[in-house]
Amino acid sequence: MKQLLNKAGILSLIILAISFLGCEDDDDANGLPEVVAAFTQTQIENSGVVSFTNISENADSFMWDFGDGTTSTEIDPVKTFADGSFTVTLTASNTAGASNTFSDELTIDLPDPPPPFDSGLLTNGDFEDGAGPWFTNFGNNVPEIQEAGGNSFFFANVETANPMQPFLVNLSQVLAITQGTNYILTFNASSDQERTILAGIGLNEAPFSSSSPEVTLTTTTQTFTLQLAASDFGSANSRVLFDLAGDEGTVVIDNVSLVEGGDGSDSEDSVAPVITLTGDATINLTVGDPAYVDEGATATDNVDGDITPNITVGGDTVDTAVAGTYTITYNVSDAAGNAAAEVTRTVIVEAPVSPFCQTQIQAFGGDAGSDILISVFNVDAQTMRIEIESADSDPVDDLVLPAGDWNPVPGISVAPAEVSPGVWAGEFFYNPTAPDNVEFNILWSKVSFGGNWSMNAPGNLASVPFIATCDTSGGGGGGGGSGCTIGGAPTGPASTLPVGFEDCVGFDNTFGGVTAVLADNPSATGINTSATVLRVDKPTTADFFGGLQNSAGFDTGQFNGNPITVTFQVYSNLNDITFRCEMGTNPVPDPNLGNPAPQFATLGSNVANTWVELSVTFTPLPGAETDYYNFLVIKPDDNQDDPNGSETDPPAADGIYYIDNITVQ
Repeated sequence: MKQLLNKAGILSLIILAISFLGCEDDDDANGLPEVVAAFTQTQIENSGVVSFTNISENADSFMWDFGDGTTSTEIDPVKTFADGSFTVTLTASNTAGASNTFSDELTIDLPDPPPPFDSGLLTNGDFEDGAGPWFTNFGNNVPEIQEAGGNSFFFANVETANPMQPFLVNLSQVLAITQGTNYILTFNASSDQERTILAGIGLNEAPFSSSSPEVTLTTTTQTFTLQLAASDFGSANSRVLFDLAGDEGTVVIDNVSLVEGGDGSDSEDSVAPVITLTGDATINLTVGDPAYVDEGATATDNVDGDITPNITVGGDTVDTAVAGTYTITYNVSDAAGNAAAEVTRTVIVEAPVSPFCQTQIQAFGGDAGSDILISVFNVDAQTMRIEIESADSDPVDDLVLPAGDWNPVPGISVAPAEVSPGVWAGEFFYNPTAPDNVEFNILWSKVSFGGNWSMNAPGNLASVPFIATCDTSGGGGGGGGSGCTIGGAPTGPASTLPVGFEDCVGFDNTFGGVTAVLADNPSATGINTSATVLRVDKPTTADFFGGLQNSAGFDTGQFNGNPITVTFQVYSNLNDITFRCEMGTNPVPDPNLGNPAPQFATLGSNVANTWVELSVTFTPLPGAETDYYNFLVIKPDDNQDDPNGSETDPPAADGIYYIDNITVQ
């Protein structure tokens, strides 16, 4: 029995062995390859970042153990390690349950971290906390801070260079600067092109003295170290500064630090100051104008600040009594001896254009609407200009010159050009000597002339002759006619309206500190191309009621018992000026009747140095007969417009008023 059992045991073992051999053969037959775990690794220098590349075979799931307590199931993980040595193990498996393990040693050697940026006396010099407390353009704007690669920096783009005012684009931070102390300023900077900036320290208040040498930026980031001396300035309201507008191009600034110390060697001043004119570079005047008063200039220096008082003014002395071109020069140097580029101003004093003559209103036939105003005056030494103004804007067909040395030739009709509504002008040239007597014809074209004339029918054009004896001197100071002197008072009172001052008569009586003289038209353009006008001066020392009138009064027929409208043209150096106008009579036939209420007209805003037409309308008092009134009074800058006459303020500024073409309707 024992023997049988032994035989049975032996048989079982043989069967089991056969079974095991059969399973191994079945795996091979089913094509299940062996799992192989493997990987490679790549380190990014000085970062601790490691990229793993999985090269395992016959596996579809993975478990990474990085040796620092962390794991991952990614195929190709990227891991950031701390400093040290680590055993990284990868276990690769498949769905059949087979697996394999691979390990590799990893050593991370990181550099020591940089110390925190030291801004020294400044705050946020590396801009990692944004813009504050930095400012631009004198505190009006917040600087632009950009970020790239985890680093923040200041950025500016100067599209238009202003080398005369480089501070127009700037970066500053306020701090206390102690006078007599040296400082070291360091910063990184670059640009998209080679260009310069000013960098340094200085006052944040007038006179804005500074120590700000020029540095040159390139496309490569540079570290600049400046040795600065606050030798002649210092206060609690000082600043570190970067003035950027001197050249075009971008500017990047970072890691700004300021500390005390150094030798101040970079504070040597080599930058010249800048002179800026006040007012225009070219001034045009006319002989007889008031004495020229120069507006001057200003000067600034990057170190000395405002050095305007040091400017030396030279060149010509302007004499408004003598025609010519005058050049005024401006020069200045800073304390270091750097001379600014000389700046000049040109003052041109021109001789006035003398008029030939100007008529009063001429009436030609028909109705009152046919009245025209004829003006004849010099344009230059060889040119006569004829202007015809129609009261009703009806066209003027032609001008015809009689015999004489004219161009065009005498007897040829010239069509005048309409220069403004109702005004036509034509120019004639004479060779070589201007005539004393000017004669020409006017061909006046109208479809209907009050039912009286029909002048535009072919072959039926009528002409109206006009002859004038004119001043042909052609020089300055001649004025309108014989005995007329520019700069002198009118030769007598006007007896009729309109008053144009071309015949040198007009409002010859002034009062209350006001003066009046004949003058050349300061701007013979627009609504007034007359040659001679009346200049009225009302200084601040004048009485509020100061004004002008004609001394003898006007002839009868000028005013009547109907509403009366008076117009006049004014050219002034001031805006927003009120004119008080009064109508009266002398002698007074009826003391109990009185005069019409005063009327007011005001120059508007933005009309200085422009001819403006003003108009007032008087309503005669009941009982005033035709021809009752004969005086017209004009008071510039008189705001006494309340019935009690309480507004008696003197003129607020010296007023110059050119008055012309006083008419009545």
